[in-house]
Amino acid sequence: MAMKKYKYQLLLVFISVTLVLQAAVVVGSKPPKDKHCKADKPGDDGYLSHCTGTIKCPESCPECHLSCKFCGMAHCPKCDRVGSVCQDPRFIGGDGQMFYFHGYKDSDFCLVTDKGLHINAHFIGKRTANRTRDFTWVQALGILFDTHKFYVGSKRVGKWHSSVDQFVLYFDGYSISLPPGEGSKWVSPNRELSIVRVENANYLNVEITGLLNSSIGIVPVTKEDSRVHKYEITDADCFAHLELNFDFFKLTDSVSGVLGQSYAPSFVNPVKKGVPMPLMGGEKNFMASSIFTPDCEAVQFKAMHHSSIVGSGLGRNPHRLGMPSAVCSSNGSEGSGFVCKR
Repeated sequence: MAMKKYKYQLLLVFISVTLVLQAAVVVGSKPPKDKHCKADKPGDDGYLSHCTGTIKCPESCPECHLSCKFCGMAHCPKCDRVGSVCQDPRFIGGDGQMFYFHGYKDSDFCLVTDKGLHINAHFIGKRTANRTRDFTWVQALGILFDTHKFYVGSKRVGKWHSSVDQFVLYFDGYSISLPPGEGSKWVSPNRELSIVRVENANYLNVEITGLLNSSIGIVPVTKEDSRVHKYEITDADCFAHLELNFDFFKLTDSVSGVLGQSYAPSFVNPVKKGVPMPLMGGEKNFMASSIFTPDCEAVQFKAMHHSSIVGSGLGRNPHRLGMPSAVCSSNGSEGSGFVCKR
């Protein structure tokens, strides 16, 4: 009897261990990201507020942004596609070639400059001990088109919470208040610019009619990234930055800029192929005096009403965005993308 009882207990232990191991496999596995959508009634904004069935990320984009609001459209960060600017910062040009452009922290560089479009980027970063260059990330964009100025950037963030939206948005000097919630939309008065939330926080789609469509996300430098690349990131600042992908609709043959030059028919890519980190130089050629100043040496920008742009405070006038004369830096207090001191 004792032997039977012992065998019974041993069997129970075996079953328990088996169940625990199976549970561990399930918990440890990473099934494809999916989202269940119930209804298919069109919303007031013209989009389908909900779609029917379960939608999944494609294998080619396992970390996509799924949205019932947009009928299961899978928005990929697109960091491995033409027109992307991601990481520290890593570019994929119009010619399909990948390269890095480091620039300098607390500086502005011209990403794209053309007759009707100009995009400057503000770089944040840090330099650790025994380094000869800055680690840098793109924190904000200043986009000029026609006579308009559009600013999109990230606040400075200490500890990252993905549910907290960190976008700062301005159009022609006025703050944009984009309602929370997936699918919320803002359109400029003359409908040249539209902004749509692809997720509840930190992911937008921006379109400028006839010029570009861009996916813009805000991401932190993770502790794992910091460990691997020796960034020495602390809880005081996770260096929240933009991940970008551009589709351009109408570039001329004279387009230039760090990214823009790679779309010009005459462009010959100077970076070394086959190396782990092909570097693109040209800091002097692409450096701008501020995020809204089209004054890099490679500038091609010509506004449709240039005299109106100059009179409105672009160029070297410091009163951009209705702000007082300021010096801007990424080494500021909590809550601001970069701090401006008078």
